Amino acid sequence: MRAAYHTSQIEPMLTALGAHLLAYSNLWRPLPFAQLHLPWQDQHPELAQWLNALPQAEVESPHRPWLATAPPWLQNLASDCQQLGELGRLDSAPIPKLGVRAARRISGRKVKQIEGFCAVVLSVLRAQCGEAWRSGCEIVDWCAGKGHMGRWLVQQTGGRLLALEKDPHLVEVGQKACDQLGLVARFVVVDVREPATAALLTNQQFVVALHACGDLHAAMLTAATQQRVEGLALAPCCYNSATSGPVLSAAGHRLALGLTRSDVDLVHRQIWVAAGHDRAQAEQEQAWRLGFDALQRQSTGHHDYRPMPPFPKTWLSLDFSTFCHRFAQLDGLQLPSKASLGEFEQTGWLRLRQVQRLELLRGMFRAPLETWLVLDRAQMLVESGYHVQVGTFCGRLDSPRNAMVVGWL
Repeated sequence: MRAAYHTSQIEPMLTALGAHLLAYSNLWRPLPFAQLHLPWQDQHPELAQWLNALPQAEVESPHRPWLATAPPWLQNLASDCQQLGELGRLDSAPIPKLGVRAARRISGRKVKQIEGFCAVVLSVLRAQCGEAWRSGCEIVDWCAGKGHMGRWLVQQTGGRLLALEKDPHLVEVGQKACDQLGLVARFVVVDVREPATAALLTNQQFVVALHACGDLHAAMLTAATQQRVEGLALAPCCYNSATSGPVLSAAGHRLALGLTRSDVDLVHRQIWVAAGHDRAQAEQEQAWRLGFDALQRQSTGHHDYRPMPPFPKTWLSLDFSTFCHRFAQLDGLQLPSKASLGEFEQTGWLRLRQVQRLELLRGMFRAPLETWLVLDRAQMLVESGYHVQVGTFCGRLDSPRNAMVVGWL
């Protein structure tokens, strides 16, 4: 099994992954959902034909059984993508479980995520920070919610907790829980994206953030490095939500991948991790979006995909005709009568099955792209003078976003 990446390995791997992604960008950048014909289909017509003939059971399996019958060059490419995208497991300290009381009202997957994340944090604290500092350090729980993770960490370290959270109700609940346990904790109502948040950080703190979304984890890295905090641990999430762009490090910018939001969306396209009902609902939404897309192309004479805004999930309980007319009203489109819309629903489902097959090719690059984004965040720390490790903190089934960056001075 591959070991976690360390400081001197970050930039070379960032460069290697960037070169790989650029070399094959013609295979993973075109969007099957938005484009009726992809440029690579002209270069590899036999590949498109093979993908379209795959059984649905193979398409839906997370274990990729379809690779067994893939063309040899595609099997080799898939192997390269897997090796480049793989992250080793970070060292973790033996820790007690959260316990029934602490884990109350937390989902089973979230419990495993918290336990795995905290085990890595404690390992870093014990290996890289002195005992005297560790016992007196302040844990900063970034985007703390009710402070479940920060509260549990300070119970293990004997230190203090500073919890930063935007929601006043969650702050009140979290502070009360810490007070009842006799913990030294301070909950602060704050939007961590505000530059003034950095003033709350000092060089005697260890900052933690489990699944902080794009702008939130970018703000954490910026504030933590500016204030020279002693250490930090981050499991990044939602790279596609960052308003300032997905690339944070100077080395990442020099590689000039030119990542767009639609490129980064690839990282988050994993319907198979959802529960059965959620997956079925997600498929219905996609099929109906594709059906409406076919309808609007015919009605307007425009052959480009027109993005549809988010809509209430209750719309999926309507019949397809009513669904389409509601969207048409929003866009000012004149549609055919309700009786003629059934064929477009069928077209949407047929297009979805085709899209799912073509997305198998894009999906091979999901892990390399996500690993590149994680390493980019680690490289930002390296450029700020931190020692860094990058790896995983839990299993993929416990969280599809199981990558973690830890850094210390």
